Amino acid sequence: MSISPSIYCIHKPIGPSSFQVVGLFKKKIGRPKIKIGHLGTLDPFASGLLLIGVGGALRLNEDFNSSVSKVYRCIGKLGEKTDTGDLKGRVIDTSHVNTYDDLEELEKQIQSKFLGVYEQSPPAYSAAKYNGRPLYRYALEGIKIEKPPKKRFIHNIRVLGLKGNLLELECDVGTGTYIRTLFEDVAALMGTCGHLIELERVSIGPFSVKNALDLESLSGQDILARSIPVDKLLKLAQIKLGPEQAHKYSNGVVIRHTMSQGKYWIYNLDQKLLGLGEIDENNMLRPKINFN
Repeated sequence: MSISPSIYCIHKPIGPSSFQVVGLFKKKIGRPKIKIGHLGTLDPFASGLLLIGVGGALRLNEDFNSSVSKVYRCIGKLGEKTDTGDLKGRVIDTSHVNTYDDLEELEKQIQSKFLGVYEQSPPAYSAAKYNGRPLYRYALEGIKIEKPPKKRFIHNIRVLGLKGNLLELECDVGTGTYIRTLFEDVAALMGTCGHLIELERVSIGPFSVKNALDLESLSGQDILARSIPVDKLLKLAQIKLGPEQAHKYSNGVVIRHTMSQGKYWIYNLDQKLLGLGEIDENNMLRPKINFN
Protein backbone atom coordinates (compact mmCIF):
# COMPACT_ATOMS: atom_id res chain seq x y z
CA MET A 1 0.00 0.00 0.00
CA SER A 2 1.37 3.41 -0.99
CA ILE A 3 1.80 6.30 1.42
CA SER A 4 0.47 9.69 0.42
CA PRO A 5 2.92 12.64 0.56
CA SER A 6 3.25 13.47 4.25
CA ILE A 7 5.65 14.52 6.97
CA TYR A 8 6.37 13.43 10.53
CA CYS A 9 7.71 15.42 13.47
CA ILE A 10 10.36 13.20 15.07
CA HIS A 11 12.45 13.80 18.19
CA LYS A 12 16.10 13.03 17.47
CA PRO A 13 18.04 12.11 20.62
CA ILE A 14 21.71 12.88 21.22
CA GLY A 15 23.96 10.26 19.62
CA PRO A 16 22.58 8.91 16.36
CA SER A 17 22.98 10.73 13.06
CA SER A 18 19.96 12.07 11.21
CA PHE A 19 20.50 9.31 8.63
CA GLN A 20 20.32 6.67 11.39
CA VAL A 21 17.07 8.16 12.71
CA VAL A 22 15.60 7.98 9.20
CA GLY A 23 16.72 4.34 9.06
CA LEU A 24 14.96 3.55 12.34
CA PHE A 25 11.82 5.29 11.07
CA LYS A 26 11.87 3.17 7.89
CA LYS A 27 12.36 -0.01 9.94
CA LYS A 28 9.55 0.89 12.33
CA ILE A 29 6.95 1.48 9.61
CA GLY A 30 8.05 -1.61 7.69
CA ARG A 31 8.47 0.06 4.30
CA PRO A 32 12.07 -0.70 3.29
CA LYS A 33 11.66 0.36 -0.36
CA ILE A 34 9.75 3.61 0.05
CA LYS A 35 11.68 6.85 -0.43
CA ILE A 36 12.12 8.47 2.98
CA GLY A 37 14.40 11.25 4.14
CA HIS A 38 14.72 14.28 6.41
CA LEU A 39 14.07 17.94 5.64
CA GLY A 40 17.20 19.32 7.32
CA THR A 41 19.93 17.45 9.19
CA LEU A 42 20.98 17.60 12.83
CA ASP A 43 24.50 16.79 14.03
CA PRO A 44 24.88 13.58 16.08
CA PHE A 45 25.67 15.58 19.26
CA ALA A 46 22.47 17.63 18.79
CA SER A 47 18.90 16.75 19.71
CA GLY A 48 15.47 18.07 18.89
CA LEU A 49 13.06 18.31 15.99
CA LEU A 50 13.76 16.34 12.82
CA LEU A 51 11.18 16.46 10.04
CA ILE A 52 10.92 13.26 8.03
CA GLY A 53 9.17 13.25 4.66
CA VAL A 54 7.65 10.29 2.79
CA GLY A 55 5.73 9.73 -0.42
CA GLY A 56 7.31 12.54 -2.42
CA ALA A 57 7.38 15.12 0.39
CA LEU A 58 11.17 15.45 0.04
CA ARG A 59 10.65 17.21 -3.28
CA LEU A 60 9.42 20.20 -1.26
CA ASN A 61 12.62 20.41 0.77
CA GLU A 62 14.07 23.46 -0.98
CA ASP A 63 10.78 25.39 -1.16
CA PHE A 64 10.04 24.68 2.50
CA ASN A 65 13.45 25.42 4.00
CA SER A 66 13.84 28.65 2.05
CA SER A 67 10.54 29.93 3.49
CA VAL A 68 10.89 29.20 7.23
CA SER A 69 13.16 30.01 10.14
CA LYS A 70 14.53 27.51 12.67
CA VAL A 71 14.85 28.05 16.41
CA TYR A 72 17.70 26.47 18.38
CA ARG A 73 18.66 26.52 22.03
CA CYS A 74 22.33 26.00 22.70
CA ILE A 75 24.88 26.03 25.51
CA GLY A 76 28.47 26.84 24.65
CA LYS A 77 31.68 26.87 26.61
CA LEU A 78 33.59 30.12 26.41
CA GLY A 79 37.39 30.20 26.50
CA GLU A 80 38.01 27.02 24.51
CA LYS A 81 37.95 26.53 20.72
CA THR A 82 37.75 23.05 19.21
CA ASP A 83 38.51 21.92 15.66
CA THR A 84 34.89 20.80 15.17
CA GLY A 85 33.18 23.69 16.94
CA ASP A 86 31.54 21.32 19.40
CA LEU A 87 32.38 19.13 22.40
CA LYS A 88 33.39 16.19 20.17
CA GLY A 89 36.43 18.00 18.84
CA ARG A 90 39.99 18.60 19.96
CA VAL A 91 40.81 21.82 21.83
CA ILE A 92 42.98 23.93 19.54
CA ASP A 93 42.92 27.29 21.34
CA THR A 94 42.15 28.81 24.74
CA SER A 95 41.43 32.38 25.79
CA HIS A 96 40.53 34.52 28.80
CA VAL A 97 36.80 34.94 29.47
CA ASN A 98 35.50 38.35 30.49
CA THR A 99 32.79 38.74 33.11
CA TYR A 100 29.40 40.24 32.28
CA ASP A 101 27.11 41.56 35.03
CA ASP A 102 24.47 43.01 32.69
CA LEU A 103 23.09 40.24 30.46
CA GLU A 104 20.56 42.59 28.86
CA GLU A 105 23.38 44.80 27.65
CA LEU A 106 25.28 41.74 26.38
CA GLU A 107 22.17 40.65 24.49
CA LYS A 108 21.83 44.10 22.90
CA GLN A 109 25.47 43.97 21.76
CA ILE A 110 24.99 40.52 20.23
CA GLN A 111 21.76 41.54 18.50
CA SER A 112 23.28 44.74 17.18
CA LYS A 113 26.12 42.75 15.62
CA PHE A 114 24.32 39.73 14.21
CA LEU A 115 20.62 40.39 13.53
CA GLY A 116 19.70 40.61 9.87
CA VAL A 117 21.97 39.53 7.03
CA TYR A 118 24.96 37.59 8.36
CA GLU A 119 27.82 36.14 6.31
CA GLN A 120 29.03 32.72 7.36
CA SER A 121 31.31 30.02 5.99
CA PRO A 122 30.43 26.38 6.77
CA PRO A 123 32.64 24.71 9.40
CA ALA A 124 35.28 22.24 8.28
CA TYR A 125 33.44 19.39 9.99
CA SER A 126 30.10 19.73 8.21
CA ALA A 127 28.05 18.09 5.48
CA ALA A 128 28.47 21.08 3.16
CA LYS A 129 30.04 19.83 -0.06
CA TYR A 130 33.12 20.73 -2.08
CA ASN A 131 33.56 19.01 -5.46
CA GLY A 132 30.79 16.61 -4.50
CA ARG A 133 32.34 15.51 -1.19
CA PRO A 134 31.27 16.59 2.32
CA LEU A 135 33.76 18.93 4.00
CA TYR A 136 34.09 16.63 7.00
CA ARG A 137 35.64 13.93 4.81
CA TYR A 138 38.39 16.34 3.76
CA ALA A 139 38.86 17.39 7.39
CA LEU A 140 39.24 13.76 8.51
CA GLU A 141 42.00 13.41 5.92
CA GLY A 142 43.75 16.50 7.23
CA ILE A 143 42.81 18.64 4.23
CA LYS A 144 41.52 22.11 5.06
CA ILE A 145 38.91 23.45 2.65
CA GLU A 146 37.74 27.04 3.10
CA LYS A 147 34.53 27.78 1.28
CA PRO A 148 33.59 31.43 0.68
CA PRO A 149 31.02 32.86 3.11
CA LYS A 150 27.36 32.88 2.19
CA LYS A 151 24.67 35.28 3.29
CA ARG A 152 22.42 33.90 6.02
CA PHE A 153 19.72 35.64 8.03
CA ILE A 154 19.45 35.92 11.81
CA HIS A 155 15.95 36.77 13.01
CA ASN A 156 16.73 36.92 16.72
CA ILE A 157 19.25 35.92 19.37
CA ARG A 158 18.36 35.84 23.06
CA VAL A 159 20.76 35.40 25.95
CA LEU A 160 19.11 32.86 28.26
CA GLY A 161 21.90 32.67 30.81
CA LEU A 162 25.59 32.97 31.60
CA LYS A 163 26.99 30.85 34.43
CA GLY A 164 30.75 31.01 34.75
CA ASN A 165 32.03 30.28 31.25
CA LEU A 166 28.81 28.60 30.02
CA LEU A 167 26.66 30.80 27.77
CA GLU A 168 23.11 29.75 26.87
CA LEU A 169 21.46 31.23 23.77
CA GLU A 170 18.24 30.92 21.82
CA CYS A 171 18.80 31.53 18.11
CA ASP A 172 16.08 32.09 15.51
CA VAL A 173 17.83 31.73 12.15
CA GLY A 174 17.26 31.29 8.44
CA THR A 175 18.12 28.17 6.49
CA GLY A 176 21.76 27.15 6.10
CA THR A 177 22.95 28.77 9.35
CA TYR A 178 25.45 26.76 11.37
CA ILE A 179 24.89 27.39 15.08
CA ARG A 180 28.42 26.15 15.87
CA THR A 181 29.91 28.88 13.72
CA LEU A 182 27.47 31.50 15.01
CA PHE A 183 28.45 30.67 18.59
CA GLU A 184 32.14 31.00 17.73
CA ASP A 185 31.40 34.44 16.25
CA VAL A 186 29.43 35.46 19.36
CA ALA A 187 32.35 34.35 21.52
CA ALA A 188 34.71 36.44 19.37
CA LEU A 189 32.46 39.47 19.91
CA MET A 190 32.86 38.85 23.66
CA GLY A 191 36.65 38.89 23.27
CA THR A 192 37.23 35.17 23.58
CA CYS A 193 36.68 31.85 21.77
CA GLY A 194 34.18 29.07 22.35
CA HIS A 195 32.49 25.87 21.27
CA LEU A 196 29.08 24.24 21.67
CA ILE A 197 28.44 21.59 24.30
CA GLU A 198 24.66 21.30 23.85
CA LEU A 199 22.35 21.99 20.91
CA GLU A 200 18.60 21.45 20.56
CA ARG A 201 16.41 22.34 17.59
CA VAL A 202 13.20 23.67 19.10
CA SER A 203 11.17 24.41 15.99
CA ILE A 204 11.13 24.57 12.20
CA GLY A 205 8.58 27.03 10.92
CA PRO A 206 5.21 26.07 12.44
CA PHE A 207 6.44 22.68 13.71
CA SER A 208 7.58 22.32 17.33
CA VAL A 209 9.64 19.72 19.16
CA LYS A 210 6.83 19.69 21.74
CA ASN A 211 4.77 17.68 19.27
CA ALA A 212 7.61 15.42 18.11
CA LEU A 213 7.32 11.63 18.21
CA ASP A 214 9.68 9.33 20.11
CA LEU A 215 10.46 6.53 17.66
CA GLU A 216 11.73 4.15 20.33
CA SER A 217 8.46 4.12 22.27
CA LEU A 218 5.97 3.89 19.37
CA SER A 219 4.87 1.13 17.02
CA GLY A 220 4.89 1.57 13.27
CA GLN A 221 1.11 1.92 13.16
CA ASP A 222 1.19 4.56 15.91
CA ILE A 223 3.77 6.51 13.93
CA LEU A 224 1.85 6.32 10.64
CA ALA A 225 -1.29 7.52 12.42
CA ARG A 226 0.51 10.76 13.36
CA SER A 227 1.26 11.87 9.80
CA ILE A 228 0.93 15.52 8.77
CA PRO A 229 -0.35 16.29 5.25
CA VAL A 230 2.39 17.66 3.04
CA ASP A 231 0.39 20.78 2.21
CA LYS A 232 0.99 21.98 5.78
CA LEU A 233 4.60 22.67 4.78
CA LEU A 234 3.74 25.81 2.81
CA LYS A 235 0.99 28.37 3.31
CA LEU A 236 -0.32 28.64 -0.24
CA ALA A 237 -3.70 29.24 -1.84
CA GLN A 238 -5.41 26.33 -3.59
CA ILE A 239 -6.45 25.73 -7.18
CA LYS A 240 -9.00 23.01 -7.89
CA LEU A 241 -8.98 21.48 -11.35
CA GLY A 242 -11.80 19.70 -13.12
CA PRO A 243 -11.28 16.17 -14.53
CA GLU A 244 -9.86 17.24 -17.90
CA GLN A 245 -7.47 19.84 -16.50
CA ALA A 246 -6.45 17.55 -13.63
CA HIS A 247 -5.57 14.85 -16.14
CA LYS A 248 -3.46 17.31 -18.13
CA TYR A 249 -1.71 18.61 -15.02
CA SER A 250 -0.90 15.08 -13.84
CA ASN A 251 0.72 14.45 -17.22
CA GLY A 252 2.86 17.57 -17.04
CA VAL A 253 0.82 19.67 -19.45
CA VAL A 254 0.91 23.46 -19.05
CA ILE A 255 -2.60 24.91 -18.55
CA ARG A 256 -3.92 28.43 -18.95
CA HIS A 257 -5.44 29.77 -15.73
CA THR A 258 -6.96 33.04 -14.53
CA MET A 259 -5.38 33.12 -11.04
CA SER A 260 -2.62 35.63 -10.36
CA GLN A 261 1.08 34.86 -10.70
CA GLY A 262 2.60 32.70 -7.96
CA LYS A 263 2.73 29.21 -6.43
CA TYR A 264 -0.37 27.18 -5.54
CA TRP A 265 -1.36 23.80 -4.16
CA ILE A 266 -3.15 21.94 -6.95
CA TYR A 267 -6.11 19.64 -6.17
CA ASN A 268 -8.73 17.80 -8.16
CA LEU A 269 -12.45 18.18 -7.39
CA ASP A 270 -12.25 15.24 -4.96
CA GLN A 271 -9.77 17.28 -2.90
CA LYS A 272 -6.87 14.98 -3.79
CA LEU A 273 -3.55 16.84 -3.76
CA LEU A 274 -1.99 16.64 -7.23
CA GLY A 275 1.09 18.74 -6.59
CA LEU A 276 2.59 22.20 -6.42
CA GLY A 277 2.03 24.44 -9.42
CA GLU A 278 3.20 27.88 -10.43
CA ILE A 279 1.42 30.43 -12.59
CA ASP A 280 3.76 32.56 -14.68
CA GLU A 281 3.43 36.08 -16.05
CA ASN A 282 1.52 34.74 -19.05
CA ASN A 283 -1.18 33.14 -16.86
CA MET A 284 0.09 29.65 -17.61
CA LEU A 285 -0.10 27.07 -14.80
CA ARG A 286 3.06 24.98 -14.87
CA PRO A 287 3.48 21.79 -12.79
CA LYS A 288 6.40 22.46 -10.44
CA ILE A 289 5.95 19.28 -8.39
CA ASN A 290 3.67 16.46 -9.51
CA PHE A 291 2.80 13.86 -6.88
CA ASN A 292 1.35 11.54 -9.50
